[in-house]
Amino acid sequence: MLTSRLDITYTMIWSLAIANILGSGLCLMFTSTLAKVALVRINLIAPLVIAVVFLAAFQATAHFGDLWSLIAISFFGWFMKRFGWPRPPVILGLVLSGIIENYLFISVSRYGATWLLRPIVVIIMLLVVVSLVFGLRMTAKAGTKKAPVGKQPLRFKFNAGVFFTLFVLAVFAVGVYAAADWQIQARLFPWVIGIPALVMCVMQLFGDFFRRGDANEQDVHGAMDLPVDRSVPIAVVVKRAINSFGWVLGLFAAIWIVGFVVAVPLFIFLYLIWQAREKLWISTAYCVSMLVFIVGVFHLILNVPWPEGLFPQAEEWILRRVESFV
Repeated sequence: MLTSRLDITYTMIWSLAIANILGSGLCLMFTSTLAKVALVRINLIAPLVIAVVFLAAFQATAHFGDLWSLIAISFFGWFMKRFGWPRPPVILGLVLSGIIENYLFISVSRYGATWLLRPIVVIIMLLVVVSLVFGLRMTAKAGTKKAPVGKQPLRFKFNAGVFFTLFVLAVFAVGVYAAADWQIQARLFPWVIGIPALVMCVMQLFGDFFRRGDANEQDVHGAMDLPVDRSVPIAVVVKRAINSFGWVLGLFAAIWIVGFVVAVPLFIFLYLIWQAREKLWISTAYCVSMLVFIVGVFHLILNVPWPEGLFPQAEEWILRRVESFV
Protein backbone atom coordinates (compact mmCIF):
# COMPACT_ATOMS: atom_id res chain seq x y z
CA MET A 1 0.00 0.00 0.00
CA LEU A 2 2.97 2.34 0.61
CA THR A 3 4.02 2.08 -3.05
CA SER A 4 0.81 1.40 -4.96
CA ARG A 5 -1.86 3.29 -2.94
CA LEU A 6 -0.18 6.39 -1.54
CA ASP A 7 -3.52 8.20 -1.53
CA ILE A 8 -4.87 5.81 1.09
CA THR A 9 -1.67 6.00 3.11
CA TYR A 10 -1.68 9.81 3.22
CA THR A 11 -5.41 9.82 3.96
CA MET A 12 -4.84 7.66 7.04
CA ILE A 13 -1.92 9.81 8.22
CA TRP A 14 -3.71 13.11 7.75
CA SER A 15 -6.90 11.71 9.29
CA LEU A 16 -5.01 10.88 12.48
CA ALA A 17 -3.33 14.29 12.54
CA ILE A 18 -6.56 16.20 11.95
CA ALA A 19 -8.44 14.05 14.47
CA ASN A 20 -5.86 14.88 17.16
CA ILE A 21 -6.06 18.58 16.39
CA LEU A 22 -9.87 18.57 16.45
CA GLY A 23 -9.95 16.48 19.60
CA SER A 24 -7.58 18.84 21.41
CA GLY A 25 -9.58 21.85 20.26
CA LEU A 26 -12.87 20.37 21.44
CA CYS A 27 -11.36 19.51 24.83
CA LEU A 28 -10.14 23.09 25.23
CA MET A 29 -13.51 24.48 24.19
CA PHE A 30 -15.44 22.37 26.68
CA THR A 31 -12.92 22.46 29.52
CA SER A 32 -15.24 24.33 31.86
CA THR A 33 -18.09 21.94 31.08
CA LEU A 34 -15.96 18.83 31.54
CA ALA A 35 -14.60 20.20 34.83
CA LYS A 36 -18.13 20.15 36.24
CA VAL A 37 -17.92 16.35 36.33
CA ALA A 38 -15.92 16.82 39.53
CA LEU A 39 -19.07 18.29 41.12
CA VAL A 40 -21.01 15.05 40.64
CA ARG A 41 -21.42 13.06 43.85
CA ILE A 42 -18.76 10.39 44.27
CA ASN A 43 -21.45 7.77 44.98
CA LEU A 44 -22.74 8.25 41.43
CA ILE A 45 -19.33 8.14 39.76
CA ALA A 46 -17.61 5.37 41.74
CA PRO A 47 -19.69 2.39 40.50
CA LEU A 48 -19.47 3.58 36.90
CA VAL A 49 -15.68 3.95 37.12
CA ILE A 50 -15.28 0.50 38.67
CA ALA A 51 -17.52 -1.07 36.02
CA VAL A 52 -15.72 0.63 33.12
CA VAL A 53 -12.32 -0.39 34.55
CA PHE A 54 -13.41 -4.04 34.69
CA LEU A 55 -14.75 -3.87 31.13
CA ALA A 56 -11.63 -2.18 29.80
CA ALA A 57 -9.31 -4.64 31.56
CA PHE A 58 -11.13 -7.60 30.01
CA GLN A 59 -11.80 -6.37 26.47
CA ALA A 60 -8.10 -5.62 25.78
CA THR A 61 -7.23 -9.32 25.46
CA ALA A 62 -10.57 -10.99 26.26
CA HIS A 63 -8.80 -13.12 28.86
CA PHE A 64 -10.18 -13.71 32.35
CA GLY A 65 -6.65 -13.62 33.77
CA ASP A 66 -6.59 -9.86 33.20
CA LEU A 67 -9.23 -9.50 35.88
CA TRP A 68 -7.00 -11.36 38.33
CA SER A 69 -4.22 -8.94 37.45
CA LEU A 70 -6.61 -6.02 37.97
CA ILE A 71 -7.47 -7.24 41.48
CA ALA A 72 -3.79 -7.75 42.37
CA ILE A 73 -2.80 -4.31 41.08
CA SER A 74 -5.72 -2.75 42.98
CA PHE A 75 -4.45 -4.17 46.28
CA PHE A 76 -0.90 -3.14 45.42
CA GLY A 77 -2.01 0.41 44.58
CA TRP A 78 -3.93 0.71 47.83
CA PHE A 79 -0.87 -0.24 49.88
CA MET A 80 1.26 2.20 47.86
CA LYS A 81 -1.20 4.98 48.65
CA ARG A 82 -1.36 4.08 52.33
CA PHE A 83 2.42 3.94 52.82
CA GLY A 84 3.17 7.09 50.81
CA TRP A 85 4.61 5.48 47.67
CA PRO A 86 3.84 7.53 44.50
CA ARG A 87 1.66 5.65 42.02
CA PRO A 88 2.04 7.73 38.80
CA PRO A 89 5.60 6.43 38.16
CA VAL A 90 4.29 2.86 38.30
CA ILE A 91 1.62 3.67 35.72
CA LEU A 92 4.22 5.27 33.45
CA GLY A 93 6.46 2.25 33.89
CA LEU A 94 3.70 -0.17 32.93
CA VAL A 95 2.84 1.87 29.83
CA LEU A 96 6.40 2.53 28.65
CA SER A 97 8.17 -0.65 29.77
CA GLY A 98 7.73 -2.51 26.49
CA ILE A 99 8.87 0.47 24.40
CA ILE A 100 11.88 1.10 26.64
CA GLU A 101 12.96 -2.54 26.55
CA ASN A 102 12.74 -2.74 22.75
CA TYR A 103 14.67 0.47 22.09
CA LEU A 104 17.24 -0.27 24.79
CA PHE A 105 17.98 -3.57 23.08
CA ILE A 106 18.20 -1.88 19.66
CA SER A 107 20.46 0.90 20.97
CA VAL A 108 22.87 -1.46 22.72
CA SER A 109 22.96 -3.84 19.74
CA ARG A 110 23.64 -0.99 17.30
CA TYR A 111 25.94 1.35 19.25
CA GLY A 112 27.06 -0.56 22.34
CA ALA A 113 27.62 1.62 25.41
CA THR A 114 28.45 4.65 23.25
CA TRP A 115 24.77 5.38 22.71
CA LEU A 116 24.81 7.02 26.16
CA LEU A 117 27.17 9.70 24.78
CA ARG A 118 24.99 10.73 21.86
CA PRO A 119 23.78 14.37 22.13
CA ILE A 120 20.05 13.70 22.31
CA VAL A 121 20.58 11.06 25.00
CA VAL A 122 22.76 13.40 27.06
CA ILE A 123 20.13 16.16 26.80
CA ILE A 124 17.35 13.79 27.90
CA MET A 125 19.41 12.55 30.86
CA LEU A 126 20.14 16.12 31.94
CA LEU A 127 16.43 16.94 31.78
CA VAL A 128 15.68 13.87 33.90
CA VAL A 129 18.29 14.87 36.49
CA VAL A 130 16.99 18.45 36.63
CA SER A 131 13.42 17.19 37.02
CA LEU A 132 14.42 14.83 39.84
CA VAL A 133 16.40 17.50 41.68
CA PHE A 134 13.58 20.03 41.31
CA GLY A 135 10.98 17.51 42.46
CA LEU A 136 13.01 16.43 45.49
CA ARG A 137 13.60 20.05 46.48
CA MET A 138 9.89 20.85 46.21
CA THR A 139 9.04 17.77 48.27
CA ALA A 140 11.62 18.70 50.90
CA LYS A 141 10.27 22.26 51.11
CA ALA A 142 6.72 20.97 51.51
CA GLY A 143 7.86 18.66 54.29
CA THR A 144 9.81 21.45 56.01
CA LYS A 145 6.78 23.74 56.08
CA LYS A 146 4.72 21.09 57.82
CA ALA A 147 7.49 20.01 60.21
CA PRO A 148 7.94 21.68 63.60
CA VAL A 149 10.64 24.28 64.05
CA GLY A 150 14.07 22.82 64.87
CA LYS A 151 15.81 19.79 63.48
CA GLN A 152 14.86 16.66 65.38
CA PRO A 153 17.24 13.70 65.80
CA LEU A 154 16.77 10.44 63.94
CA ARG A 155 14.84 7.86 65.92
CA PHE A 156 14.43 4.16 65.34
CA LYS A 157 10.74 3.39 65.06
CA PHE A 158 9.20 0.34 63.47
CA ASN A 159 6.10 0.84 61.29
CA ALA A 160 3.94 -1.29 59.02
CA GLY A 161 5.43 0.27 55.88
CA VAL A 162 8.53 -1.88 56.44
CA PHE A 163 6.65 -5.00 55.37
CA PHE A 164 5.55 -3.39 52.11
CA THR A 165 9.08 -2.17 51.39
CA LEU A 166 10.47 -5.66 52.10
CA PHE A 167 7.90 -7.15 49.74
CA VAL A 168 8.89 -4.80 46.90
CA LEU A 169 12.56 -5.41 47.68
CA ALA A 170 12.02 -9.17 47.49
CA VAL A 171 10.22 -8.90 44.14
CA PHE A 172 13.08 -6.95 42.55
CA ALA A 173 15.68 -9.22 44.15
CA VAL A 174 14.02 -12.31 42.70
CA GLY A 175 13.84 -10.64 39.29
CA VAL A 176 17.52 -9.67 39.31
CA TYR A 177 18.56 -13.13 40.52
CA ALA A 178 16.39 -14.93 37.96
CA ALA A 179 17.91 -12.90 35.12
CA ALA A 180 21.51 -13.73 36.14
CA ASP A 181 21.59 -16.88 33.99
CA TRP A 182 20.07 -15.25 30.90
CA GLN A 183 22.01 -14.01 27.91
CA ILE A 184 23.24 -10.44 28.13
CA GLN A 185 20.61 -9.17 25.68
CA ALA A 186 17.82 -10.76 27.74
CA ARG A 187 19.02 -9.72 31.20
CA LEU A 188 19.97 -6.17 30.21
CA PHE A 189 16.58 -4.62 30.83
CA PRO A 190 15.78 -6.52 34.11
CA TRP A 191 19.16 -5.47 35.51
CA VAL A 192 18.94 -1.86 34.32
CA ILE A 193 15.59 -1.55 36.11
CA GLY A 194 16.07 -4.04 38.96
CA ILE A 195 19.47 -3.05 40.36
CA PRO A 196 18.67 0.69 40.81
CA ALA A 197 15.30 -0.35 42.24
CA LEU A 198 17.05 -2.54 44.81
CA VAL A 199 19.23 0.38 45.88
CA MET A 200 16.22 2.67 46.23
CA CYS A 201 14.30 0.02 48.18
CA VAL A 202 17.20 -0.24 50.64
CA MET A 203 17.15 3.56 51.01
CA GLN A 204 13.41 3.46 51.56
CA LEU A 205 13.86 0.69 54.14
CA PHE A 206 16.32 2.89 56.03
CA GLY A 207 13.78 5.71 55.90
CA ASP A 208 11.08 3.41 57.26
CA PHE A 209 13.22 2.41 60.24
CA PHE A 210 14.73 5.81 61.05
CA ARG A 211 12.48 8.84 61.04
CA ARG A 212 12.56 12.29 62.55
CA GLY A 213 9.89 12.88 65.13
CA ASP A 214 6.65 10.91 65.14
CA ALA A 215 6.38 8.35 62.33
CA ASN A 216 2.64 8.95 62.12
CA GLU A 217 3.26 12.55 61.07
CA GLN A 218 5.50 11.68 58.12
CA ASP A 219 4.62 11.66 54.43
CA VAL A 220 1.41 13.64 54.94
CA HIS A 221 2.33 15.95 52.06
CA GLY A 222 2.71 13.10 49.54
CA ALA A 223 5.24 12.87 46.72
CA MET A 224 4.00 12.98 43.11
CA ASP A 225 0.67 11.73 44.42
CA LEU A 226 -2.30 12.72 46.54
CA PRO A 227 -1.51 13.49 50.20
CA VAL A 228 -1.89 10.80 52.83
CA ASP A 229 -4.18 11.73 55.71
CA ARG A 230 -2.51 10.20 58.78
CA SER A 231 -5.07 11.70 61.14
CA VAL A 232 -7.66 9.04 60.27
CA PRO A 233 -7.60 6.19 62.83
CA ILE A 234 -6.32 2.83 61.58
CA ALA A 235 -9.61 1.16 62.46
CA VAL A 236 -11.48 3.56 60.18
CA VAL A 237 -8.95 3.06 57.37
CA VAL A 238 -9.28 -0.72 57.60
CA LYS A 239 -13.08 -0.51 57.69
CA ARG A 240 -13.16 1.68 54.58
CA ALA A 241 -10.71 -0.61 52.77
CA ILE A 242 -12.76 -3.71 53.58
CA ASN A 243 -15.91 -1.99 52.36
CA SER A 244 -14.31 -0.81 49.09
CA PHE A 245 -12.56 -4.06 48.27
CA GLY A 246 -15.66 -5.98 49.30
CA TRP A 247 -17.61 -4.32 46.47
CA VAL A 248 -14.77 -4.86 44.00
CA LEU A 249 -14.36 -8.52 44.93
CA GLY A 250 -18.12 -8.91 44.89
CA LEU A 251 -18.24 -7.67 41.29
CA PHE A 252 -15.39 -10.02 40.38
CA ALA A 253 -17.24 -12.96 41.94
CA ALA A 254 -20.50 -12.01 40.22
CA ILE A 255 -18.75 -11.90 36.83
CA TRP A 256 -17.35 -15.36 37.47
CA ILE A 257 -20.79 -16.70 38.49
CA VAL A 258 -23.30 -15.06 36.12
CA GLY A 259 -21.14 -13.30 33.50
CA PHE A 260 -20.36 -9.70 32.60
CA VAL A 261 -23.66 -8.72 31.02
CA VAL A 262 -25.63 -9.50 34.16
CA ALA A 263 -23.02 -8.83 36.85
CA VAL A 264 -22.03 -5.26 35.93
CA PRO A 265 -25.55 -3.72 35.80
CA LEU A 266 -26.51 -5.68 38.93
CA PHE A 267 -23.41 -4.36 40.71
CA ILE A 268 -24.29 -0.76 39.84
CA PHE A 269 -27.89 -1.21 41.01
CA LEU A 270 -26.95 -2.80 44.35
CA TYR A 271 -24.17 -0.27 45.00
CA LEU A 272 -26.47 2.70 44.45
CA ILE A 273 -29.24 1.18 46.56
CA TRP A 274 -27.22 -0.12 49.54
CA GLN A 275 -23.99 1.86 49.60
CA ALA A 276 -25.02 5.23 48.12
CA ARG A 277 -28.60 5.17 49.43
CA GLU A 278 -29.88 6.57 46.15
CA LYS A 279 -33.48 6.57 45.05
CA LEU A 280 -34.89 3.54 43.30
CA TRP A 281 -35.50 5.30 39.98
CA ILE A 282 -31.94 6.63 39.86
CA SER A 283 -30.49 3.18 40.57
CA THR A 284 -32.74 1.57 37.97
CA ALA A 285 -31.87 4.20 35.35
CA TYR A 286 -28.13 3.67 35.92
CA CYS A 287 -28.57 -0.10 35.77
CA VAL A 288 -30.52 -0.05 32.50
CA SER A 289 -28.14 2.50 30.94
CA MET A 290 -25.12 0.33 31.74
CA LEU A 291 -26.86 -2.75 30.33
CA VAL A 292 -27.62 -0.92 27.09
CA PHE A 293 -24.04 0.39 26.95
CA ILE A 294 -22.50 -3.07 27.46
CA VAL A 295 -24.71 -4.83 24.96
CA GLY A 296 -24.65 -2.04 22.37
CA VAL A 297 -20.95 -1.15 22.44
CA PHE A 298 -19.10 -4.22 23.64
CA HIS A 299 -21.34 -6.96 22.26
CA LEU A 300 -22.84 -5.60 19.04
CA ILE A 301 -20.11 -3.20 17.89
CA LEU A 302 -16.86 -4.62 19.34
CA ASN A 303 -18.03 -8.26 19.37
CA VAL A 304 -16.27 -8.97 22.66
CA PRO A 305 -16.29 -12.72 23.45
CA TRP A 306 -17.75 -12.78 26.95
CA PRO A 307 -16.41 -15.36 29.43
CA GLU A 308 -19.02 -17.93 30.29
CA GLY A 309 -20.08 -17.83 33.93
CA LEU A 310 -20.99 -20.78 36.10
CA PHE A 311 -24.67 -20.00 35.50
CA PRO A 312 -24.82 -18.30 32.09
CA GLN A 313 -28.54 -18.76 31.45
CA ALA A 314 -29.56 -15.16 32.24
CA GLU A 315 -26.73 -13.67 30.17
CA GLU A 316 -27.45 -15.92 27.20
CA TRP A 317 -31.15 -15.07 27.35
CA ILE A 318 -30.42 -11.31 27.29
CA LEU A 319 -28.00 -11.60 24.38
CA ARG A 320 -30.37 -13.81 22.36
CA ARG A 321 -33.24 -11.37 22.86
CA VAL A 322 -31.10 -8.43 21.77
CA GLU A 323 -29.76 -10.27 18.70
CA SER A 324 -33.30 -11.25 17.67
CA PHE A 325 -34.33 -7.59 17.57
CA VAL A 326 -31.21 -6.51 15.72
